[in-house]
Amino acid sequence: MTDHDITETIVFPLPIMSGLGEDDYANTERMLNRFQVLVDGKVITPNRHVRILMNKKYHNQ
Repeated sequence: MTDHDITETIVFPLPIMSGLGEDDYANTERMLNRFQVLVDGKVITPNRHVRILMNKKYHNQ
């Protein structure tokens, strides 16, 4: 344990969404916003970087 802040990168895979085209992600933002991170039992707002693999190419959001 430490009394200093710790910054860490944590990666969470999202479920595979097959059979969708580029315009079929209307509810993706809602799904991402429902994800919560808790530290010591308190909800925090993390910095978010979303990367998807579509047609074998990475896309950033």
